[in-house]
Amino acid sequence: MLAYCPQCGSADLRPSHLQPGDWHYFIRLRYPVRCRSCRHRGSVNLLKILPVWRRHRIRILRSGRGRD
Repeated sequence: MLAYCPQCGSADLRPSHLQPGDWHYFIRLRYPVRCRSCRHRGSVNLLKILPVWRRHRIRILRSGRGRD
């Protein structure tokens, strides 16, 4: 169950930083994401955010930024 960017169709998404106006996403059971390819900010269904978080976390760990 992959999430795709509505702008370019890429599956290379990351969780977006939460902003004060993002409450409307949660009412519709969605979570904000940002596309790494085209930088478009959109939202995905909460059920599809888990694989995005996993891919994002693995990328951080591989780059060495997530290590203490």
